[in-house]
Amino acid sequence: TAVDPNQKAPTGLKPLGPIKIGKKHARKFLVSNATLLVIIAIALFGLYFYNILN
Repeated sequence: TAVDPNQKAPTGLKPLGPIKIGKKHARKFLVSNATLLVIIAIALFGLYFYNILN
Protein backbone atom coordinates (compact mmCIF):
# COMPACT_ATOMS: atom_id res chain seq x y z
CA THR A 1 0.00 0.00 0.00
CA ALA A 2 1.07 3.59 -0.52
CA VAL A 3 0.78 4.30 3.19
CA ASP A 4 3.20 1.61 4.39
CA PRO A 5 6.53 3.40 5.10
CA ASN A 6 8.54 0.18 4.88
CA GLN A 7 7.49 -0.60 1.34
CA LYS A 8 9.47 0.75 -1.60
CA ALA A 9 7.70 3.30 -3.74
CA PRO A 10 7.44 2.82 -7.53
CA THR A 11 10.64 3.33 -9.52
CA GLY A 12 11.81 6.92 -9.63
CA LEU A 13 10.30 7.72 -6.24
CA LYS A 14 12.11 7.41 -2.95
CA PRO A 15 10.56 5.28 -0.21
CA LEU A 16 7.68 7.01 1.53
CA GLY A 17 8.41 8.35 4.96
CA PRO A 18 10.16 11.61 4.41
CA ILE A 19 8.42 12.11 1.09
CA LYS A 20 10.74 13.58 -1.51
CA ILE A 21 9.08 13.93 -4.87
CA GLY A 22 9.68 16.63 -7.47
CA LYS A 23 7.00 19.29 -7.73
CA LYS A 24 6.13 18.11 -11.24
CA HIS A 25 5.58 14.56 -10.06
CA ALA A 26 3.93 15.48 -6.76
CA ARG A 27 0.67 16.53 -8.37
CA LYS A 28 0.43 13.39 -10.51
CA PHE A 29 1.38 11.28 -7.48
CA LEU A 30 -1.30 12.85 -5.28
CA VAL A 31 -3.96 12.69 -7.98
CA SER A 32 -3.28 9.02 -8.69
CA ASN A 33 -3.40 8.22 -4.96
CA ALA A 34 -6.64 10.17 -4.54
CA THR A 35 -8.33 8.46 -7.48
CA LEU A 36 -7.20 5.07 -6.17
CA LEU A 37 -8.70 5.80 -2.75
CA VAL A 38 -11.95 7.04 -4.32
CA ILE A 39 -12.22 3.87 -6.44
CA ILE A 40 -11.63 1.69 -3.36
CA ALA A 41 -14.21 3.68 -1.36
CA ILE A 42 -16.82 3.35 -4.12
CA ALA A 43 -16.14 -0.37 -4.39
CA LEU A 44 -16.55 -0.84 -0.63
CA PHE A 45 -19.77 1.19 -0.55
CA GLY A 46 -21.03 -0.79 -3.52
CA LEU A 47 -20.41 -4.11 -1.77
CA TYR A 48 -21.89 -2.77 1.46
CA PHE A 49 -25.16 -1.65 -0.15
CA TYR A 50 -25.27 -4.73 -2.35
CA ASN A 51 -25.13 -6.91 0.77
CA ILE A 52 -27.79 -4.83 2.54
CA LEU A 53 -30.21 -4.94 -0.41
CA ASN A 54 -29.90 -8.66 -0.94
